[in-house]
Amino acid sequence: AVFAPIEREPKPTQDDPGSSAVFAPIEREPKPTRQQDEIQDKQELLGEAPEDTSANISLDASSPVENRERSEKVKTRQAKKFDFRQPKTLERNQLRSLQLLLEAFARPASSILSANLRVHCRLDITGLLQLPWEGVLDMFEDNGSVTVVSLPPLPSKAIYYQQFDPALRIVDLRFGGSGDDIPSRTMLTDIELDVVLGIMEEMLAQLPAAFSSILDIRLGQITQEQSLQLVHAAAMNEMCIVAKMVLRIDDKHDHETALILPFPLLRPMLDQLGSRGVAVVEQNLGFANQLAERLQDVDLDLEVVFKPTYLSSGQIVDLRPGDVVRLAHRKGEPLDLVCGPVKVSKVQPTQVGRRLACLVVEGIEVE
Repeated sequence: AVFAPIEREPKPTQDDPGSSAVFAPIEREPKPTRQQDEIQDKQELLGEAPEDTSANISLDASSPVENRERSEKVKTRQAKKFDFRQPKTLERNQLRSLQLLLEAFARPASSILSANLRVHCRLDITGLLQLPWEGVLDMFEDNGSVTVVSLPPLPSKAIYYQQFDPALRIVDLRFGGSGDDIPSRTMLTDIELDVVLGIMEEMLAQLPAAFSSILDIRLGQITQEQSLQLVHAAAMNEMCIVAKMVLRIDDKHDHETALILPFPLLRPMLDQLGSRGVAVVEQNLGFANQLAERLQDVDLDLEVVFKPTYLSSGQIVDLRPGDVVRLAHRKGEPLDLVCGPVKVSKVQPTQVGRRLACLVVEGIEVE
């Protein structure tokens, strides 16, 4: 409080005819305290209208610990780092490149599954979806056979999901069954889990080869679960790429499966996916060229044959040593060079040193 003089009417006296003054207090608006400043900063940060905090002065003054915690909470919410250069979804060209890579995985995986089950199997990519991990859990809320595989040096894991019906059909075919009559169950036994895990390990081993054109990865640890809820592959709001697939077993049983790739798994290869779409096609062409070259190295059996001669069954039974069989092949006419049931060319018999040989004289058009 500051005192200011208030003038009153002077009372004259005999000794001193002057005047006298009496002082009264004048109230001023108190200065805001440190607690009020922090509350006002918080209101400005949250975009709230300023409030009268004079009523809370006594409360703030009486609880310094709560004020300190409140101020620390406000400080933690003041700023949050966010890198706008890191995308959370894939562009259309990146999705197309990724689909080509997954198709390169599905073809050899189908062959491996067919060889293990001894029936024709085919795995086809039907589409790619971009969903948060929470949406993936909602889509595959039913229990099923879940195979989790790590792909070092990628930071996250890939997940292959299928329901119990295809898993039980795979087990039945693996043990020599027909795969038609399978039990309706919601859980696999330990033996069935081991069988499915072994086949899935051979199938998913084709992933590193499919991605080899853009990134050098290898197959890591593989585990088997019976529910997607038990897998902690990403945060609930983390985006994932869901590659929906159709698994056809024995050309009569179709099952929907999915390969789930969390976004952290794909982040190291985003630049390559955006700019290497042509390289993926070239990889497929390179695979075709390598396959063609490998086919050129296969050893085949060739035979030089005369024209066929037809005898009755009685003539064949009556054949004895010394009998002469007349051939339908005329003297000087070229012989046929065949590979299995296919005629390759016409040849003439000749000799090279002490060994018999044949000389190609004309080719044959193969239909």
